[in-house]
Amino acid sequence: MAGICRNRIGKGGEVNYHIFLNSVEDISSIIRTAKLTPEDTRVICSRSEETLKKNLAKLPIGFDISKALDPVKPINFYTSTCFEGQDIEDANGQTFIVSNAGREHTLMDISTSFIQICGRIRNSAYKNEIVHLYSVSRYQNDVSLEEFEESTHNALMQAQEYAD
Repeated sequence: MAGICRNRIGKGGEVNYHIFLNSVEDISSIIRTAKLTPEDTRVICSRSEETLKKNLAKLPIGFDISKALDPVKPINFYTSTCFEGQDIEDANGQTFIVSNAGREHTLMDISTSFIQICGRIRNSAYKNEIVHLYSVSRYQNDVSLEEFEESTHNALMQAQEYAD
């Protein structure tokens, strides 16, 4: 993800990246690796009394925690605080969902969270293009992309049948 962000900033363009990743630690790592700046990046995560100081301490110096309704930037990170019920207005917004198998709290439940995230950006020209970046756990390193896609599709079909 860091390389993708670095390329977006380096090449410029009108597309804004909206990256859904439920780990402030991983977001911070991407920011550092990609050498992102507060001018081109915003981070939206919990601002509760319990977590505000902890989350700020995890971010690189100079970064603050934005609100979901603040103006979008070229790179926008969201933790689970925005996975459901938060409308994001960005005609040039591209959605990325990142799952890190090494951190259980970053994995998506295909029947709820994944589908909710896909609908967060309301007015984007790219609303039908969702990029899911994932890693496999040490227990799943023999899973092919085709097997992962089939498993994801099956879970989606089961969720749809349940909803119907």
